Amino acid sequence: MVPLPPLALDMSADTSINCCKYQFVPSNVQTVTSPAAVVIFVEPPFKVVPVTSYTIAPAEITVIVCPATPPSNVVIVTSEKFTLDFVNSLRKNRTIEFAQQYRNSDVLLIDDIQFFRGKEQTQEQFFHTFNALIERGSQIVISSDRPPSNLDRIQQRIRSRMSGGLVIDIQPPDLNLRIKILKSKFEEIRTNFKESYELNEEVFKFLASEITSSVREMVGALNRILAFSKIN
Repeated sequence: MVPLPPLALDMSADTSINCCKYQFVPSNVQTVTSPAAVVIFVEPPFKVVPVTSYTIAPAEITVIVCPATPPSNVVIVTSEKFTLDFVNSLRKNRTIEFAQQYRNSDVLLIDDIQFFRGKEQTQEQFFHTFNALIERGSQIVISSDRPPSNLDRIQQRIRSRMSGGLVIDIQPPDLNLRIKILKSKFEEIRTNFKESYELNEEVFKFLASEITSSVREMVGALNRILAFSKIN
């Protein structure tokens, strides 16, 4: 694999799904992932297929599918939702519609692939979906809680295809990055809701120091603080 240069920029863009916005917060922790995201979508002639990321929060991986000009058909789904859709398609005899829904996507982002463990029929369907997307030149982004080689009870041929792409180990954010994330989210809330919230530096440091297990929990705590400040 050709080494990718570190990225030093802020990147935010709209997706074609619910017009949601994500802002990329650069960090030394993510110098491998950052350029991969840019390579996939900012430089469209060159694509990395597939991308597998592990030890990652879904909010972080979603940044990868937020290019400046979004693909026309982006599918973001959990492995559980993929499984439920497949089971429902069997019950309603609508497997063709199910296949078209996923195999016609320009980008498929599927979260928590380890959920497929032991589900042979679902894995069979995902394998054929994987192949169909590769053949049509679509981008596949997969997240899991471990590298492909350690995914037990997942078919070898699926793990082999995952390992054949770009496999990234994304480490949890350090203290400085957690503070940056909080400040970025704080500014996003102030802008979107047109509120004149004010927080001092110590609040950001306290939240980033006390809540280390989950970025979502940390941002949730920030939201609660802002909500209570408005009530009071």
